[in-house]
Amino acid sequence: MTSAAKRFDGLRSPCIDNCCLDENDICLGCARSLEEITGWSNLSTTEKSAVLTLCLARQEQRALKLRVLQQKQP
Repeated sequence: MTSAAKRFDGLRSPCIDNCCLDENDICLGCARSLEEITGWSNLSTTEKSAVLTLCLARQEQRALKLRVLQQKQP
């Protein structure tokens, strides 16, 4: 995706060009769902803000899960 496309309406796409979906179809790069990725250009600014909030929560949850797994390792 080009920089111009990512900045379509002033709210930047969280895409970091590291697209790989986990078992729940959440991108490991930007933390958006497949539906959120494909529908991004059709979302309002308010909806995009909500998606970005969800992305941050998913990233925090993923980081916490990773820390817990690392602590369990001998």
